[in-house]
Amino acid sequence: MYLSIISVLMLVVFTIIIVTKKASTITALIGVPIIFGLIAGFGLDTFNYAMAGVSGVAGTFILLTFAILFFGIMLCAGLFDPLSEVIIRFMGGDPLKVVVGTVILSTLVSLDGDGTTTVMICTTALLPVYYKLNINRIYLAMFIGMPNGVINLLPWGGPTARVLSVLNVDSGELLGKLVPFMIFSILALIVMAYVVGLKERKRLGISTES
Repeated sequence: MYLSIISVLMLVVFTIIIVTKKASTITALIGVPIIFGLIAGFGLDTFNYAMAGVSGVAGTFILLTFAILFFGIMLCAGLFDPLSEVIIRFMGGDPLKVVVGTVILSTLVSLDGDGTTTVMICTTALLPVYYKLNINRIYLAMFIGMPNGVINLLPWGGPTARVLSVLNVDSGELLGKLVPFMIFSILALIVMAYVVGLKERKRLGISTES
């Protein structure tokens, strides 16, 4: 019970520090758990736990940092402009097709179970298109994230893999129960994207016959 209270307080303090910008995210992620580990009475073992945690996520942190810097520089340099032109021509410069296409692309890329890859690929391909057509970028985030959340329920996705390991449930049995809901969810997202696309057409003054 005591450790549960300490954990909740740690999350509250961490959130306050991030929201109020009292420290950088990296500093808060490392410093706050160490301080609360000492408060909880783990003593010098706290630093061993901290080093184990940092070393465990170091590879992912380096990958994400490299990806953000690399794709950010390439995007600003216009490396993906030709790809954007191809996508725009394929979609006919139609916001409706772009938004619906975002859902479909995110769904397909998410099949590997890696959300980071999905975000990097879809954002790299579609963000310039959204800028060129002046489509609200919040829809890009929405229609990348929501399909990814659905497809991530596959057995090789992170959340489901953890459930299978903890509950010792057969993956085939669980997948059989999830697939109908996943299909329905993706179809619902396509309908949602279609409605949003129609609104973007109207906002941008594009004829529905285009």
